[in-house]
Amino acid sequence: MAKSTARFVFWRGFLIASCIQLIGATFYQPAFANEKFERQVKEQAKHKPEQQPQQQPQHKPQQQPKQQVKPSKMLATYAGMFYGKHANNDKEDVIFGGCPNGGDSAGLDLDCLIQQIINSRSNTYYYAFSPHSYTHWNRFGPFLEKLYRKNPNIKVYALMVHSRWLLPFAYCPLQGPCKYAPSKANKEWVCDWKKPNKTDLCQAGRLGIWAQALAKLALKHPNLAGMSIDDFDMAHENGSSAFYNPETLRTMRQHLEPKGLKLLVTAYYKDKDKYASSLLLNDKVLEKYQLGADKYLFDGVNFAVLITSNHRWAGLKDDNISDFARQIAGIKNHVRPGLKIMTLLYATGYHYCPAKNRNKTGQCSALAALNTSSKYLDEVGRKALELTDGVIMYHLLTDFMDQGAPGHYKVQQKRAVIQQLYQDFQR
Repeated sequence: MAKSTARFVFWRGFLIASCIQLIGATFYQPAFANEKFERQVKEQAKHKPEQQPQQQPQHKPQQQPKQQVKPSKMLATYAGMFYGKHANNDKEDVIFGGCPNGGDSAGLDLDCLIQQIINSRSNTYYYAFSPHSYTHWNRFGPFLEKLYRKNPNIKVYALMVHSRWLLPFAYCPLQGPCKYAPSKANKEWVCDWKKPNKTDLCQAGRLGIWAQALAKLALKHPNLAGMSIDDFDMAHENGSSAFYNPETLRTMRQHLEPKGLKLLVTAYYKDKDKYASSLLLNDKVLEKYQLGADKYLFDGVNFAVLITSNHRWAGLKDDNISDFARQIAGIKNHVRPGLKIMTLLYATGYHYCPAKNRNKTGQCSALAALNTSSKYLDEVGRKALELTDGVIMYHLLTDFMDQGAPGHYKVQQKRAVIQQLYQDFQR
């Protein structure tokens, strides 16, 4: 029994010692063993190609193609209101083209006019005043307000059609009696020219008064952009130099500029050697209107395409369309680089008096019509938007001289051309 017990104790101790040795070999390595292992690892590393650290792919944002931003250009229509009877032939100068006159023989349905402007895709409208009625001025404020509510992005220029009798801000001749119409607000400005005595006629030479009135109006109407003088190159020479001159424009700017209003003038392509009223091609005349080194007293020119580069009144014909680019190049050679040039195209033709129809006293027996085609409007219009700062269509609402014209001269078709032209440019 004692031997058995001793034998059991021996083997138990042997097993315990073996287990301890095995565990120690697993978890404990002598220093020399670790050094040997490290030498083996280094030797393997020498013969193993070096692995480059794996780079994470960088995300490059996709470059978007640069969008071509079209420059802001004027897309305008012109003078859709009634002016009364024409001085030469006692015929209506402008027919509404479907818009009623609102019960006023010298007025117009403003809602209809505004809708026509919007339908034309215009961003600018030239609002004309009349020498025959106060209505145009009286309704100007309501027109600006209604238009702004419908489309606040459409700008408006007050158009001074060349006349000495624009109402209401006219004044009397330097000599002769003048009886003022009853007006509490502006009785010192408003002259009643309707008296039968010719000495009572008023002359709208005080354009500074117009500018002052428009500046006040601009405080209430942010869509009023400025003032435009029609036929300025004729007006500043032909018997009206007392009213249309650098001093007048300087006075007008004093009222307009502080309110952010622009001053535009209409001029033609006239040879300085043939026309005393040449403005755009006559450096000496342009110098009179300079304002500083690189500006003029006017901010822009409405360039009416009516005369060819040969200075003949034939610019409305389709075969002269290619002449337009030459005219623009000629004008830019004379004017300062910063001057805005807007191209005025005749959507409804232009009336004039041929020499054979004018008698010795200067009266015209019959007017002739230089009409235009849809091709003219479209091709010159697109070229004008390329070469100049905008396009103005004369007129918007009129069927004047449309009767008896060829089919492609019809006003309705031209309205469609204007709409498509302006719509294409705004895309």
